[in-house]
Amino acid sequence: MENLVKHDKGETDYEKVSELADRILEGTAKITRLDREEEHGRIAGGRRNVEASLYLAAKAGYDTVEQGNSTGTASKELTAKRQEESLKEYAVKAGIWYAPEKIEKEIKEKSIGENGGWESNVYFMEDHSVIKIISYNKSSSKTPAEFLDNRISLYNYLFKETGYELLGFTENSGNDPQKQGFQFIVRQKEIKGQVVQKHVRDAESYTDKINAKKQITDIIFKQLRDKLNLEPFRGSNMDYISRNYKIEDVRLENVMESENDNVLENPDTHLYYVDVSPQLNIYKSFGGIREYSDFTVTEITENKT
Repeated sequence: MENLVKHDKGETDYEKVSELADRILEGTAKITRLDREEEHGRIAGGRRNVEASLYLAAKAGYDTVEQGNSTGTASKELTAKRQEESLKEYAVKAGIWYAPEKIEKEIKEKSIGENGGWESNVYFMEDHSVIKIISYNKSSSKTPAEFLDNRISLYNYLFKETGYELLGFTENSGNDPQKQGFQFIVRQKEIKGQVVQKHVRDAESYTDKINAKKQITDIIFKQLRDKLNLEPFRGSNMDYISRNYKIEDVRLENVMESENDNVLENPDTHLYYVDVSPQLNIYKSFGGIREYSDFTVTEITENKT
């Protein structure tokens, strides 16, 4: 990745990043951070997701060469701050840094509805998409790179129906301390339906609520086991694990059914998993067999798959 850095000025060459992104999107080169099939999720996240990953890797490589491998010993907080600065530099060059006035004009004024949660502000658009402004450090991601790898790229591979397209970045310095800091702006398909938590809320008695929650949780577990060979992690009904993956935040508020479905009446109802947090299972003590590879780009010479 060093050839993407202009060493005389200590800058990353955005034009070279863009050219390399073209080759990855065309299928003549590949990133090796995740395995080859999982890396399709990075591509599904759009050009900006690929470019941001490349730009960040180039800057990390530059830091290693020029600053004595300081990234290996830096704290997570310092690493995250450096990555935020690199991504802001990239976003400004690429024209995807969203200042408050850009958010107001291009997102808020065009939205037909909005709501918010712990980690994000959500805007519903006329084209039936949803734009989310997400504080990455309120999710399970400790650095922007982890968000790109896990919350966008791996998520898109595992949960294609609710995948993200990266649009840009911003920084919130508003009055809400929970939403302050560096943020990702992503677009997601709107699912026409309701969260399965609705059945728990609608149950009349406390006993009915407990039974509905258990029944829905059992159905979610069965579907995740059948799809990804996942098991509950340490008895949790929100976190699941397999030899390959660990999936967190599978709350009933993050699982949806189509508007005419009822998972309590039909256990085979197709469920949509929205904004859950996946990662590779690198934890050998929990049966993990995976590792994140060094971020490199290689040529593809064989037939595309």
